[in-house]
Amino acid sequence: MEKILERTIKSLEKINWKDFNDIALKSSTVLGDIFNNRRIIDLFLKNVVKNNNLISLVEHYDFFDKLVIYIDKKDRFRIRLHVFSGEDSNKHRPHCHRWNYSSVILQGAYKHNIYGTEDKIDENTKINNLNPILVQEEKVGSIYTLSHKVFHSIAAQKDTVSMLIRGPALKDRFLIMDKKVNKIWWEYGRESETIEEIKNKSVSPENFKKIINKIYSIVLN
Repeated sequence: MEKILERTIKSLEKINWKDFNDIALKSSTVLGDIFNNRRIIDLFLKNVVKNNNLISLVEHYDFFDKLVIYIDKKDRFRIRLHVFSGEDSNKHRPHCHRWNYSSVILQGAYKHNIYGTEDKIDENTKINNLNPILVQEEKVGSIYTLSHKVFHSIAAQKDTVSMLIRGPALKDRFLIMDKKVNKIWWEYGRESETIEEIKNKSVSPENFKKIINKIYSIVLN
């Protein structure tokens, strides 16, 4: 493993994932270093294309493609790249997560809506009454850390690319609210999904290559 990649991973291994302030400080520092040295992304991607397990985790959604580019050996954290299509469905979907995470915008931008936390938002919440309490623009270089308890939504510009470092799962499921179709549902981790559900999100080898090429053209050109 290249020394620069090894240093990046060792920095993340030092994070105390039970301490939110430690997560924010150390992961943001790593993301800042990666933002300023894109060669690290190139090295991660070179490993991905040779790793069948990571390739199998690539997923396509209506609004973005998701690549897991590194999994910690003890599964304390994962590093992902998100490539947004510009399709606006996600802006109508307030949701929380199963884990705390930090993110940096590598290219593009998105409107970030914050709605509140799990203690006030649940499956009984009236979707039409759910409005943001904070709206901000995440631009190139923006770095933030979000608690798994927070409900948010994103409206990304076409070809926005972000990198995300997520911690260990802290719960089995998370809630999604779709304001456009007035529907609420629970999502579970991949380990709870059916073979059909996993298959529906998987990408072909051809599309995998297209995603990799797009990342290189947008972020590493």
